[in-house]
Amino acid sequence: MRHRVLVVDGYPLVRSGLEQLVRAEPVLALAASVAEAADASGVAADVAVLGHGDTSTITTLTDRLPVVVLLDDPAPAPAAQALRAGASGVLHRGAEPSAIARALRAVALGAVVTEPAVAEHLMRPQAPERIAFPQLTRRERDVLCQLSRGATNGQIALALGLSAKTVRNHMSSICLKLRVLDRAQAVIVARDAGLGV
Repeated sequence: MRHRVLVVDGYPLVRSGLEQLVRAEPVLALAASVAEAADASGVAADVAVLGHGDTSTITTLTDRLPVVVLLDDPAPAPAAQALRAGASGVLHRGAEPSAIARALRAVALGAVVTEPAVAEHLMRPQAPERIAFPQLTRRERDVLCQLSRGATNGQIALALGLSAKTVRNHMSSICLKLRVLDRAQAVIVARDAGLGV
């Protein structure tokens, strides 16, 4: 059985390399190759490979299918964060192509794949993580985080795979819950809490 792979990365060179990796494996088949998760709506795939660790993109994709994430940072903490966001596999971007191919096959079959150091990090007791703005939904926090980095509504919609109207609705809800008058005040409050810095 061939596992259909969705390739997602904003850089054409990275996408091209991942496409070649998938095509070289007899048990894998390329379902689609896209720059953004939003471009993959309607694509039938068994597993996705994501060339970065953006948690909102991971969350968007894992609503539909298992995801293998490739990270630049070899430290356990970013990998653990990707797994908590819903990824089923996390490897360093410098991993051998054969290791990435094995991870894609394993994740497509329901396994979780990561480095031993990451598994050890996850097994250690963690201090409770303080969530900024617990009154906001996860998606509202994603929008606020993008906003605090200076993104426009259009850029936020593109980054999170949302419609412009949905972003505007989230913005209204954020302002109401944070008790601020407009997006400028929301940015100030968000940056004071450490977002976008």
